[in-house]
Amino acid sequence: MSRHVRDDEKRSIWTGLIALVSVGLVVGLVAGGATFFGARFLGLDDTATQSSSEGPGARLEMPSPEETEPPDGPLFTLPGGPPDEETTNEPSPTEEESESEEPEEEISLQAGSSEVSPGEQIDLTGVYPGGEGASLLVQRFEGGEWVQFGTEPITASVTGETFSTFIITSQTGENRFRVLDTGNDEASNEVTVTIA
Repeated sequence: MSRHVRDDEKRSIWTGLIALVSVGLVVGLVAGGATFFGARFLGLDDTATQSSSEGPGARLEMPSPEETEPPDGPLFTLPGGPPDEETTNEPSPTEEESESEEPEEEISLQAGSSEVSPGEQIDLTGVYPGGEGASLLVQRFEGGEWVQFGTEPITASVTGETFSTFIITSQTGENRFRVLDTGNDEASNEVTVTIA
């Protein structure tokens, strides 16, 4: 009886070992197959490392260069037009004159908006070369002449050759504004703002 039990135990052990080895083989084959096909699907096979001249497994293709025609005419134009054969290195009379003259001190004015609602702020900014420290008075064109805007003077001081201020008006229609240097009566360009 005990010998019969030992044979059954041995048979169970062998059966378990065979089953364990079989399961291991099946799992290994499935995992290996999944890895192989996954690598193929993602393009990670060994042919991806070949250069484009080594065959169909290459992934990178460079287009062949094509000849292009050069552009017609110059690529850029020098100020004053293209040079000609008679050009010399001496400055022209107009260049000499412009060098001897001092730069013009013109006041350049800009409005932040060309159209605003009544009572909305209008930003006025600008540049005044050489006008450092000047006080600029805001004017509006009314009745055929330039007059001070508002009952109290609105001014802008020039700092770093720039200035800025703002005004508010309810007078509808086109309004023309400028600034005036109160020290030398130099006026800026005018700007038009529509109040609607």
